[in-house]
Amino acid sequence: YGHAKKDFIDEHERVFGAYREKYEYYNNSHDEVKKCLQNGYEKANFYADSVTKRAREALGLKSYK
Repeated sequence: YGHAKKDFIDEHERVFGAYREKYEYYNNSHDEVKKCLQNGYEKANFYADSVTKRAREALGLKSYK
């Protein structure tokens, strides 16, 4: 079964090798990940603030800012 294991490992590396390299890159590049997520964070934060503001106004609560 040694040759089958080697063939399996070779095929696995061929199929998933690029994904593993990408995973390692982003796992070691925290600043790059933060930069990629910043735009989505800003959009989500803007939406959450507007919802919170409407809810506070509806309930008659003071703003927290």
